[in-house]
Amino acid sequence: MAHLAAASSFATDLLVAEPDRILALSGSLFGAPAVDSQAQLVEAVARTAARELTPRETGEAIAAVAYRVIEEAVAAAEPDLPFAVVGLGKLGAKELNVASDLDVVFVYEGEGPDDLVRATAAAERVMRHVHEAGWEPDADLRPEGRSGPLARSMAGFLEYWERYADPWEFQSLLRARHVAGDPDLGRRFELNAADFAYPPDGLTLDRVVEVRRMRDRIERERVRPLEASRFHFKLGHGSLADVQFAVELSLMRFGGADPDIRSRRTLEAIEKLAAARHLEDQVARDLAEAFVFLSELKNALEMDRRVHAEAVPAAPAEQTALARRLGFEEYPRQAFLERYLHVSRRCRRAMERVFAQALA
Repeated sequence: MAHLAAASSFATDLLVAEPDRILALSGSLFGAPAVDSQAQLVEAVARTAARELTPRETGEAIAAVAYRVIEEAVAAAEPDLPFAVVGLGKLGAKELNVASDLDVVFVYEGEGPDDLVRATAAAERVMRHVHEAGWEPDADLRPEGRSGPLARSMAGFLEYWERYADPWEFQSLLRARHVAGDPDLGRRFELNAADFAYPPDGLTLDRVVEVRRMRDRIERERVRPLEASRFHFKLGHGSLADVQFAVELSLMRFGGADPDIRSRRTLEAIEKLAAARHLEDQVARDLAEAFVFLSELKNALEMDRRVHAEAVPAAPAEQTALARRLGFEEYPRQAFLERYLHVSRRCRRAMERVFAQALA
């Protein structure tokens, strides 16, 4: 509890607002289940603050809370046709950080405008319930983005993927996972998505070039100013995005012919790719090390007020405080910055190696 009070004002506020959660939290830390989703979230944050959980375990714990929230939202929405919520991104991978948005798409079974209206209304109710529960649902990865319908039939998804989808949209399907709603429909979505995410013949050189251009474009357009890239751990030089693109490129190259390596989860995918000799051992170690270290860093920054964090703070005092939260004790700021630059440098080099081999 002391770790929680020191590390997270948002979690402390949740406990103060509902004092019964303090008892629930005390019980959950000794094995009893948390009573509601907010208590579950506080428990996950408390265990992360106490450094009891690895980044993989933190992601799983927070995802378990998010899945419960979405399941409750679907139940409250009472859809009157086959309807499912599919998670993408970190939600689908069960790798959520403390302040992650929930990337979702809504699929239904039906035909015609009346079914579309009913499914869209159900999706809107789910979005509202999730937001009211304290989370930020994000459906922008759906076909056509914000200009497209909020819900789409399974047949509509298949038609879009076959005729209109951009390559990056297939990449986003690598992490598609049924979260809530009709289980048979959700499973069909997963299977159909995998057919498009994993090309049976791998990637052409043109597709590899396109994926690399997308990675460069993200860094160029979304990291401002560009010289800040070196300390932008989400999208910059040697960042979590470098890990993501290296791993996902490898999955798309080899996962069609080798289904055993498929995984929605980053560390598991790295392990499987390395075991199958699709990643060099040193590349795999550097990517895994970066994912673990940068995920811990992101959670440490987001834990206080549950707001998005994408870059190392510029102020020396904030860097020192961050370093101490991450366990650096002797010359904490200097040791942290040296570690950060070492990890990010090796991560960028590993990503470059993956793309160079794909283009050879």
